[in-house]
Amino acid sequence: MTPRQVAQKYGVSMVELASWRRREIGPPFYTFGRKVVRYDMSDVDDWFHDPRNARLHHCPVDEGTHLCPS
Repeated sequence: MTPRQVAQKYGVSMVELASWRRREIGPPFYTFGRKVVRYDMSDVDDWFHDPRNARLHHCPVDEGTHLCPS
């Protein structure tokens, strides 16, 4: 997934995703060159659905229930 696709799916801005990457938080990502970043869909879903990460985004998570878009 591109950062734009992650942003559209989860309502997190691309700027916020970039900030998370710089601070080494957020979903795992891969870099392919200086400006090419990609995310694995299952890694992103797992990260956004993990209640431990709920404080960082606006996607509601309730005791293992996935309330985010999937």
